[in-house]
Amino acid sequence: MKRLTFFLTLYFWVLASVARGQSTDPFINEVNYKATNPAQRGAEVAGPAGTDMTGWSIVSYQPNGTVASTRPINSGSIPDLQNGHGSIWYDVEQSSQPSGGGGGGMALVKPDGTVTQFISYGTNLIFSVIITATNGPASGMTSQHIGTQLLSGSSLQLTGIGLEYLDFIWALPGGSTPGQVNTLQIFGLLGNLLNSTIGSLFAQAAAEKPATETFLMPFGKVQQEVGFDLQVYPNPVSDYLQVNFGEDLPETATLSIISSNGRLVKSTTTAAQTKQVELDLKNLPAGIYAIRLTTAKGQVTKIIMKQ
Repeated sequence: MKRLTFFLTLYFWVLASVARGQSTDPFINEVNYKATNPAQRGAEVAGPAGTDMTGWSIVSYQPNGTVASTRPINSGSIPDLQNGHGSIWYDVEQSSQPSGGGGGGMALVKPDGTVTQFISYGTNLIFSVIITATNGPASGMTSQHIGTQLLSGSSLQLTGIGLEYLDFIWALPGGSTPGQVNTLQIFGLLGNLLNSTIGSLFAQAAAEKPATETFLMPFGKVQQEVGFDLQVYPNPVSDYLQVNFGEDLPETATLSIISSNGRLVKSTTTAAQTKQVELDLKNLPAGIYAIRLTTAKGQVTKIIMKQ
């Protein structure tokens, strides 16, 4: 059963990588905020090999939403570590001390001041640290909590298969791998490489796992042409989310809600000729989620923030 679950999870990672082009913006790939040596505290930025990081910056945030420090990136191109992608480690002054619970956040900022990623980590001894920035480049934004580091030699890392941030999920803390491809991470498009191995397991999956159970799934954005767009509003949302397809669906589709750790929260069938649906999210915990529509032609995904 464990083997089956592993391959099914891997299968969804593969599906998330099919028929997609090159990745775009670099992203924070690993965080260590508890290293005993301050020089080893920081963040790893991953992306396409050859990307010039000059002018980018990593802004560290306090749990109260104020800027703790700004780490300018004055030079450095991302190396090719695997399949045309790689990562660079940058030491970043942390708001949290390695002892105690603590927590903080980081924003990855482009040269033009655009925030491409705003994450937080750690706890305040009771609750996960989720930050609403009050100043700096991320002002007004709410962070995505990525986990809590337990040991100084461990780190928070993205795992999975793909090329861009939404292809991966934040895993439980593991051994730190600064400047390297993370443990259980593969950069690349695997296409149908594993289909022959995994395809035969679906019949077994249907027999062994009740329909009410869920598998871990990544956020992977599949840029496959589906013939329509997906609009979601309001975003952020507190109760009801409107999902508009731009035109009547040409066929029956599946509308899914996926949590930031890659778990399928809810899945419903949407009938053909439907143009808009309303999702009741009142009881959904606050956080970052993906709204994904799947048809026979492909998938389209939008990210929302639940308040």
